[in-house]
Amino acid sequence: MLTELQEADCLLDSFPFSGFNSLVDALSLSLPVICLRSPGLSGGLGAAVMESLNCAEECVATSPEEYITKAVRLARDPLLRLDLRQRLSLKRVLRVLSDPAIGAHFAAAVEWMRSEGPGSRGAPVLIEAGEAPRLLAG
Repeated sequence: MLTELQEADCLLDSFPFSGFNSLVDALSLSLPVICLRSPGLSGGLGAAVMESLNCAEECVATSPEEYITKAVRLARDPLLRLDLRQRLSLKRVLRVLSDPAIGAHFAAAVEWMRSEGPGSRGAPVLIEAGEAPRLLAG
């Protein structure tokens, strides 16, 4: 698949379930990925990664229509593709995907879930180790 991806201008992430291996493969080649944010972890992984790489404005959609618009824009704009490829350098991608604090963030999230109790519903939150949970925009 990497050989085929080397010929691509971008990757269109699957939805409603975001890919992971295909996402990482594309990013390993500095290839922009267009994602559609869907509910839950399985639908939000690609969007979260692209947001972490500061590419949300160009690459993360919140509706199928916006997904198509962003994909078409990227397909038609070679300067945007070049800009994104430069911003998605392998060194930068590895730095974002290899956050050494990820274990502490996960432990903080598990502790928060335990304190909230099973089945509790509420607004989505961002949990980072050493910080109070922050509400995410809906």
